[in-house]
Amino acid sequence: MKDKQSSNDLLNKISGLSYSASVEGIATNIIETADACKLITQYLNELQPQWVSVGDRLPIIRTDGAHAQISVLATDGENVCQVNFHSGSTPTDWYEWSEYGDIEPALITHWQPKPLPLSDGE
Repeated sequence: MKDKQSSNDLLNKISGLSYSASVEGIATNIIETADACKLITQYLNELQPQWVSVGDRLPIIRTDGAHAQISVLATDGENVCQVNFHSGSTPTDWYEWSEYGDIEPALITHWQPKPLPLSDGE
C-alpha cells in the first residue's frame, strides 16, 4: 500500500468504533458509520489487484535463458481479456503477449494478475 495505513491499522480502526443508542450519540453514530464505510471501502480496494502499466513493469522478465509464461488479465483501456505472457533471454532478452486474446498484443496498455479461484464455501 503506497502512503496509506496498513490493512491491520484499517481493521483496528473499524473494529474500534463504538456506537451509542442515546439521543446525544445519534449524530456521532452517523459520523462513525460513515467513517467505517470509508475505511471498509479503502480496505477492500487495497485488497484488489491493481492495473500495472506495461511501460512500468511486465508480468515476468527472465534473464537466465529459460522460457517462462504466465496468464494475466490485460486491457487496451477499453476491453479486458485473459492473455498469456511469454518471456525468455535466449539469445537475448525477449517477451511477447500471445495472439490468442481478444486484444491485439500491440494495443495492450496494462495488465494485472488473475484473481485467485474461489475456495470451497465461497
